[in-house]
Amino acid sequence: MANGATTKFGCAFYVCFDSLGPFVSYVCSYGTPHISVGVPLYTVGEPCSACGGTHDKRCLGGVVCNNTVL
Repeated sequence: MANGATTKFGCAFYVCFDSLGPFVSYVCSYGTPHISVGVPLYTVGEPCSACGGTHDKRCLGGVVCNNTVL
């Protein structure tokens, strides 16, 4: 689970084959801000309503902001 303001994250997986059979292990690392007990993860509002600003922010699929700066 990630905070709604998190802008950097990465995930990886590894398929392991052992005597019990194959299994998949997933791990993700999230940037700041980290989640905290009692602190809301997201701001309630219309999708993409916070996409504005000075950075190259676009609404993708009408549901999420792309904050990528190229």
